[in-house]
Amino acid sequence: MGCLRCVIEQVARARTWRVRPDRAARIEANPRSTPRDWIEGAGWKRLNLLNRALGEFAHGSTRTNWNVARGALVALQANAEADEEAQYTGRTHALAAMIFIVSVECAAWVDSFSRQLGEAYRKVIRVDDVGADRAIDALMNRAWEKRGTPLR
Repeated sequence: MGCLRCVIEQVARARTWRVRPDRAARIEANPRSTPRDWIEGAGWKRLNLLNRALGEFAHGSTRTNWNVARGALVALQANAEADEEAQYTGRTHALAAMIFIVSVECAAWVDSFSRQLGEAYRKVIRVDDVGADRAIDALMNRAWEKRGTPLR
């Protein structure tokens, strides 16, 4: 899970360079920039809960409570309250969500080389832009709704 924190940060960095290169250049030039700056630059501020929960798994200090962080990942799932198995699938959901986000961002970058290649890539990964945007937006909305979920 700690590795996924690096993934979300680096994908946010790549996305910021793709969609807002001016902002990316400012963030890159700032020696005090944080991963949160990249996430916000990517337009993913609503994913802060996911980033913070993954961050808890990245640290092994005595103040870290992995059960609470796991609970935050559970809360990010659709219908988590109604699904009895959701308490066991929070980490799996986080991994699947990050794989999906990386795949969608890769498709967007491939488009910058060739729209035809991008379309072929989307066929291979079985993703269309409208469905992908809808799924990512739903995840961000759930994360925003649950932003008050404690992590410590």
